[in-house]
Amino acid sequence: MLYFSAVSPTKVPSLRMGLVVMLLLLMVSPSSAGPFNDFYGTWSGRGNAIFNGGAREALMCKAYYTGKDSDLKLALRCASPSNKIDMRAALTGQGQAVAGTWEERTFNTQGSISGSVKGKRLQVKLDGGITGTLVLSLGADSQLVSLNAEGATLTGVHLKLQRR
Repeated sequence: MLYFSAVSPTKVPSLRMGLVVMLLLLMVSPSSAGPFNDFYGTWSGRGNAIFNGGAREALMCKAYYTGKDSDLKLALRCASPSNKIDMRAALTGQGQAVAGTWEERTFNTQGSISGSVKGKRLQVKLDGGITGTLVLSLGADSQLVSLNAEGATLTGVHLKLQRR
């Protein structure tokens, strides 16, 4: 059985006003889904560091991603039996374009970042003290990190991290 209730004529203007306000809020509110939202959080896992000549060492790593809207701050800390990596980056996204700065504190080097973020994949070029590429690819609750460097003792880092 269906029941209908009549809307009082005095409530129609306030109902219309409420709908107008909701539509305006939807049109002027910025989207809460920034380009980095899926990356935010704490991650940890394992991988390998690759050195000139092909030598490899196992790595244990933690990554922290913070930010808001179109900003991403990244801290990646890794340790192997003979090395430590302490990389930081600050990125800003505009559409799919990404730009920012990076630094590696253990080796005291820094530079700029440029690239793109498309869905759950961030791909950037590193320039400065080290030249190379950094790719972050997200799965459901995992992340693959791939750093390839040119002209450095450390030529690559490949990690699989889990969200914590």
